[in-house]
Parts: sequence; C-alpha cells; structure tokens
Amino acid sequence: MVVGLLTLELFLPDAHSLKDKRSLVRPLIQRLRRDWNVSVTEVGHQDAWQRATLAVASVNTSTPQVHHTLDEILRHVEGQHTIHLLDSSTQIL
Repeated sequence: MVVGLLTLELFLPDAHSLKDKRSLVRPLIQRLRRDWNVSVTEVGHQDAWQRATLAVASVNTSTPQVHHTLDEILRHVEGQHTIHLLDSSTQIL
C-alpha cells in the first residue's frame, strides 16, 4: 500500500470574507474528491479570508499511480482562475 500526500498553499484574491472563501474552496474540495477519489481537507489558515492550505491524500497499490494522481490534481489546481497556487509539496508515505 502506498499513501501520497499533497499539500497545497492557496491564495484567494477574490475572497473578502470567510463566506467568499468557503464559496471558492468548498467546490474545489468537492471536485477533487469526486474526480480523483481522494481525501481532501482544509488544514491551515481556516480563519484567514484569502489563504487556504489543503491536504490531499491518495492511496493506491503502486507508487507511479499515486504520483500520477497527485500530479493531475496539481495541474488542475494550477489551472484555476480564481485560485492562485502559492506552494505545494508532495510526500510518499
């Protein structure tokens, strides 16, 4: 069993309240869960309007497949127009 963890530091320039932030982050989390069958949660900056830290976990039987899944998710987040990716890190556990 291989577990991959992708941490995403996000900047949300259009969020001017926590409600705005939720309206941007919640659909992203739901899309990642639905499209890639991964576990996603917000792990940092919960009280900041324009920042979010997400953790994405993927479990598979092969390391290349975990890398592939997390790379696809990273490309998807980088392509978002309303969310800017500040930093990311990937760990294989």
